[in-house]
Formats: sequence, structure tokens, C-alpha cells
Amino acid sequence: MKTTRKTLFILCIVSLLVAGFAAAQTTDNKDNSELVLAMEDDGQLMDVADAIAETGTDDLVATISKGVTIFAPVDGSFGKEVVIEDVITEYIVPVLLDSEDMVTDATFTSMGGTPVAVTIYDEEVMVNGIPIVDLEGIHSGNVVIYKLADSFDSTPVAFTGK
Repeated sequence: MKTTRKTLFILCIVSLLVAGFAAAQTTDNKDNSELVLAMEDDGQLMDVADAIAETGTDDLVATISKGVTIFAPVDGSFGKEVVIEDVITEYIVPVLLDSEDMVTDATFTSMGGTPVAVTIYDEEVMVNGIPIVDLEGIHSGNVVIYKLADSFDSTPVAFTGK
């Protein structure tokens, strides 16, 4: 009888722990913004998605009604010494740039206050010297996200296509 009670007690505790873990996972997913979810769905932008979610930049971006462009380096682009959360606003421009806008040279000011230069070089669109991986971009509400082949702080890499 004591063994049965003990077993039932342990099963109840385990069930509560599992239910709590499942509820926490569901809550985390609901708290992520549409922007962060779009980046996570891409599968190559987890580093930037995490940085944007952790800093609350997604909430700020949602308040900019004229639109925002994010130049998001693919995962693994940042060096180990770079804290992405500290530099993420350098990759965000408070203007919506569709692919049609990306055919001429232009310089914008990032949310972090630094210049972001869009240039055309050998029929390739570059941002601060880094190639855009896919000119179609990822659209999420009033935001367009362009994947970059590398981060601004790295040596530019050769463009290899989508």
C-alpha cells in the first residue's frame, strides 16, 4: 500500500513537471513577435532573431509605421567575441526598402546611428561591402529582412547565390 502511494505521488510530481515544461514552451512561442518567428522560420537567422527578441528591438520595430529594413547576417557570421545584442541596431534601417529600391547606390542611417551603404557592384547588391544572399527578402508586416552573407565586422565573402 505504501509503495502504491509513493509511486502515485512520484507519477503526479513527474506529470506536473512535464505539464509545466510544456506550458513554458507554449508561452515562449506565443511571446515571440511575428518578426522573430519569421526569422526563425527561415532557419539561417537564429542568431539575429535571438538578439532582436532579447533586446526588445522587435517591439521597437513594430512601432515604426513607415517600415523597417533589417540586414540580417546568416548564422555563424559574427565572431565569438561579438555580443550580437550590442550591435543589432547597426543592421536595422528605419525605412522600408523593397527589392525595387535596392537597384541604386544609397546610404541610410541605422537605428544605431551608423551609416549603412547599399551599393551595386558587378550586378550584385552589397550592404557595407557584404553581399545580400537573396534580394527577394523576407516580408513580415512593415518589415523586410535581407539575409547578408556575413556581418559588417568581417571580411566580405564571395557571393555564392541563394
